[in-house]
Amino acid sequence: RFDSRSTASEFFGSIYGDAHWCADAVNRGYDSILFRAETSHYVVHESRRDRDLTELVVCTGACASEELCGVCPPLELRTGAEASERCQCDETGGMLNCGAGRASAPACEESDSLSQTSMVAALAPTPLPSSPPSPHPPPRCYVRFDRSMFGRAGIGDITGKLATCAAFASMWGCVAAVPPPRETLSESHNDGRRVDASLWWDIYWKIDPTTLTRSAPTDGRVQRLSDQVPDGAYMRQWLLQRDGEVPVLELSFPSRDFWSDLHAEFALRTAASPTAPHARLTPVFTWELSALALRVGGDVIADLFGRYASCADDQSCPNACMHLRMGDMITEGRYPAGCTDVAAVARNAASLQRSTNSSRIFVMTDERRPAYLSSLRSALSQIYGTVRFEVDFDWEGRDLPNDNYFRMHALRAACNSFSALRANLEYHPKNLCNAGGRQLVDRTSTGRDWLPWRGRALECVRCS
Repeated sequence: RFDSRSTASEFFGSIYGDAHWCADAVNRGYDSILFRAETSHYVVHESRRDRDLTELVVCTGACASEELCGVCPPLELRTGAEASERCQCDETGGMLNCGAGRASAPACEESDSLSQTSMVAALAPTPLPSSPPSPHPPPRCYVRFDRSMFGRAGIGDITGKLATCAAFASMWGCVAAVPPPRETLSESHNDGRRVDASLWWDIYWKIDPTTLTRSAPTDGRVQRLSDQVPDGAYMRQWLLQRDGEVPVLELSFPSRDFWSDLHAEFALRTAASPTAPHARLTPVFTWELSALALRVGGDVIADLFGRYASCADDQSCPNACMHLRMGDMITEGRYPAGCTDVAAVARNAASLQRSTNSSRIFVMTDERRPAYLSSLRSALSQIYGTVRFEVDFDWEGRDLPNDNYFRMHALRAACNSFSALRANLEYHPKNLCNAGGRQLVDRTSTGRDWLPWRGRALECVRCS
């Protein structure tokens, strides 16, 4: 049960409406979804008073398989204390009822949809299917990418490679089979720990199973290529030799580097194959954050600032968010001397405050030195009325992945919901000012970072 539809939207990770919520719920083992509907504009109780009304969405049984035209759903209804009495719905009533409908219902039209019926009666328990049917058709082919293509790197680098794999495979109507996070993500960004073997990419991103999958069949027809990116002629010939089996093409690149060599050839092959079956339908991979990351991000802001602190879409929003990248940026000498000193960071935070008139700031940083964090907190408290750091959130005791990559995604979600686009400051070497006061890297021309960060720094980072 959710407090509201917006809360459900955050949980399911949807920005396009509720069309996929039932499929997601069934896959998680639920047969229905409940929303508190008291404040919904489409629900008005006859008494005009709060009645703790609830909207019920049934995701299994006949409600999920039959088109409903009318006010009485095709399932058993109950009423009375603890659903102790049978409910005989009257189809002539104006809304869902137990035989006491006073309004008359118009003639049922085939175009009427299920969404026009409000369900406010109790639902008798419906047994879950032993194995929920998949909403996706079986793949027509697989392209399996060997881990030699990926190496080990941070999640931004690996996500770029995943996008290339997915785009190439989907252009031919295939699913890309890729290695799991444990085999590709670097331990250096995870406190020296390997990512848990049970985790899949959907812990970080909202993954379409028709795009990326964990594995491909090994008992059918498997064709292998090494250090070669297949061209259009090769792919068409390969698909013609199906012989009734689902073909698998395995690609490995033990002798080629992805970014300096391989990526350009994949892009060339894609551009040179306009006659591929799905060339014009190849999706743009924007990598939406996972439902779990969105939910935990909401928990972070609610715990640190209060339940109703988020106001990202409000132009008068008093919130600001700063991502202070330290860690490897320090050890690799990416910042000029003094740029990450507390005084320098505080000056940039003060500039952000003056530009946005913000009074609260959330700081996400991989810095863990207690003395540095204490000094920075004290300096920021002279600028902002409320200062919270990611370390203030109690991560322990929660059933969450012990994984820095997931934590970073959840914190991105927290910032995205907490502050307006104009109040996000990315304190990172790529946002340093040049002599003319402009950023060295203009991210407006390169699009979003691989992580869904809502915009770039409002101003470039000044080290002196």
